[in-house]
Amino acid sequence: MRCLWTVKVIGMWGLTLSFAACSSPSGTGTTGALQSDAKGDGMVYQDVGKTDVKDGAATTALDAEDDALTDGTDAIDDAGVDATDQADIAGFFDDITDDVQIVCGDSGLVKGVACAPKAGVSVAFANISIDITSPCLSSGTSYHADTVADAKGGYTFNAVPPGIGNVKVVKGSFQTAIPVTIVGGKTVDLTQPTSDRCFKSGGVKIAVVQGDADQIESLLDDLGFSHDNFATATGTTSAGAKFLADAKAMSAYDVIFIDCGSKLDSIFVTTAKATIIANVKAFVAAGHSLYASDWAWQIVENAFPDAIDFYGDDLSIKKSTTGPSTTTGPRQGPGPTLAAKKAGAAAYTMTGNIVDSGLSAVVGKATTTIYEDLGTWVVMQAAGAGTTVEIEASVKDIAPAKGDWGTVPLVVRFPSGTGHVVYTSFHNIAVKDAGGPVDDIKAILTYLVFTL
Repeated sequence: MRCLWTVKVIGMWGLTLSFAACSSPSGTGTTGALQSDAKGDGMVYQDVGKTDVKDGAATTALDAEDDALTDGTDAIDDAGVDATDQADIAGFFDDITDDVQIVCGDSGLVKGVACAPKAGVSVAFANISIDITSPCLSSGTSYHADTVADAKGGYTFNAVPPGIGNVKVVKGSFQTAIPVTIVGGKTVDLTQPTSDRCFKSGGVKIAVVQGDADQIESLLDDLGFSHDNFATATGTTSAGAKFLADAKAMSAYDVIFIDCGSKLDSIFVTTAKATIIANVKAFVAAGHSLYASDWAWQIVENAFPDAIDFYGDDLSIKKSTTGPSTTTGPRQGPGPTLAAKKAGAAAYTMTGNIVDSGLSAVVGKATTTIYEDLGTWVVMQAAGAGTTVEIEASVKDIAPAKGDWGTVPLVVRFPSGTGHVVYTSFHNIAVKDAGGPVDDIKAILTYLVFTL
């Protein structure tokens, strides 16, 4: 015994529910009637009553044109396709203006993978929810459930009642909704990363303040996200400097990335420094997110002085060049000098301990090699209250005679207001220069992008 409900689809997702009594589905000779297993294949069929492409007659008997209502695999239900036919949505609808019979009884299953716009890039630990309008529930017509994707982005919803609704995928600032139709006893398979299932390329407004020592924008390209770039090569007169000094321009974006080597030293010695710092603080407090790497430490330290304790004089604008004895800026970690690098010297390497269990699951191990390809890099001493350490490592001073600094953070993230900040002492370009384990670093930075 099954209960039959007619769902009239208006436009794309407007629904009109018509109620019918519970009975054994059957019927012949009328358009839209159901015939229970009329073909002996375990399917419940509806006679669509359309012109048969084989004999040219309007049929009332079941034939190849008729819809198998419990079959969720058809691309187009009718073998005889006409101008009004639409591709199936999750393999259920024929024409979106047709009456569709929902058979109440067995529940359905939904499985999928959270993904970036670039096909094949999954998003770990995304928050997934499903909402279904179902006439098959005695308590009402709405069904809701939540889950979290695994380290490879996979998720499953079991025992979903038949009906129409959507699956919502959210991670950090990124979100998308996928329309689904649930048919009892069938699986809606969303595991193929198509454009209508993944995060949209322009779904989040992203700005990059560019630098000459890192190109996080190349990672964003690899993930398939569109972004606006603001160069800083000319310092105080650059597009990047003007952008950071313009609160209204910044507020048009959801996430701002600031590369290492973005000429912030020259920008900060101008009268615009106070304006830039106030703008950055307000931007994050309002629910937006910020990413900065290595020598972009000035932005993070000046705007959020309690979040990270850098070695040396945290608030100085100037760069340190003399190791731990300096009082003119944060202390530096070791790396090849520019001359040595040009001569083919290898990058300085460290064994990074992945503290975040989620990040460790994504990378597939508890440690990874971290590369520093520049002669100097900014060292964090400790994380402040409320700051989470993602990766840490044992570090020696740039001057070997100064000794070992012990275990220090290499990647941290922290909230401020309703927004978030991520800071890394290393960057993606180092790995490419060193020929290192690109997959590890790309996985780490991808994970961090989706925490913003």
